[in-house]
Amino acid sequence: MKKVFGTKIRLIFVGIISIVLGLLIISSTKAAQFEIAENSTNLYTVKENETIDDNLMVIGQDFETKGKINGDLIVIGSNVSLEGEIDGNVIAVGSNIKSNLKKVKNIYLVADRITLSSQIERDLYAVARKLSLTNPTTILGSLYAVVSDFERGEGVIIKSQTIIKNFEEASVNPNLYYYSLLISFLSCLLVGLLLVHLWGKKIDQCKKQLIDQWGAIFLKGTVGLIVILPIVIILLLSQVGISLAMIILALFLISFYLSKIIVAYLIGKKILPNSKNIAQLAIGLLIITTLINLPVFGGLIYLIVTIFGLGIIITINQIKKIK
Repeated sequence: MKKVFGTKIRLIFVGIISIVLGLLIISSTKAAQFEIAENSTNLYTVKENETIDDNLMVIGQDFETKGKINGDLIVIGSNVSLEGEIDGNVIAVGSNIKSNLKKVKNIYLVADRITLSSQIERDLYAVARKLSLTNPTTILGSLYAVVSDFERGEGVIIKSQTIIKNFEEASVNPNLYYYSLLISFLSCLLVGLLLVHLWGKKIDQCKKQLIDQWGAIFLKGTVGLIVILPIVIILLLSQVGISLAMIILALFLISFYLSKIIVAYLIGKKILPNSKNIAQLAIGLLIITTLINLPVFGGLIYLIVTIFGLGIIITINQIKKIK
């Protein structure tokens, strides 16, 4: 049982990176290139003298860049090699990631092995079996990592670092469960602030309608929960719908995660109507986190909150289309 807590921390960090990935996909409506490969052995290359003046997403291919990308880079593949300059953020998921970037803002990495020698203007978030930082790595912000093996070479500059190592050894600590709850709470708070920044005005504009039509919203959330998963299964069984199924499933899981944050925000606005967004989110998340961790009834409360949240997301998108 205690060993599960160590795994939960890894999942929480992966969850943070996954949510950021999903939000970037949703918000990046001007992506210059979007590649989905059927054969993961293919190699997608940005050549040394090549410049991409927009966001780039590559899914299902090995990836290599030596050029310049003026935007965010999102890569999901097996082997990922990063060189050159990226005037934006990088999110990469793979088995082996190597980074020798001369310029990048934030980096979010999930891999079996990460070898990094880069100039990072802000923060590095990493989940890996082995993370190696070599000279001349410079991280002007913070390093947050969950790893089994961590190597930091001489000359590596990091403003601050938080390293969680050796999951099996750490799991014997009985306080780790509460620590994982704290990390989960803080991650929800950070994602919630980003969500409020993107959707806050829409939620506020629809607040009265959301309250008056709570029954219809609950019904929409229930239908969404019941219908989406069978659709994904049907698409997965077909030959042409696998890519679409994966995208729908990813968006559904993102919505599933965001649902409790939206409900928490509305609860916080009700309790602290004149306070700042961060205070409203914090009090709402504190209430939701407490309720869903109650013995016996916690699971049922989590299900109800999730259904309401999904219904709210569907309703907001419907209102947007009508307008």
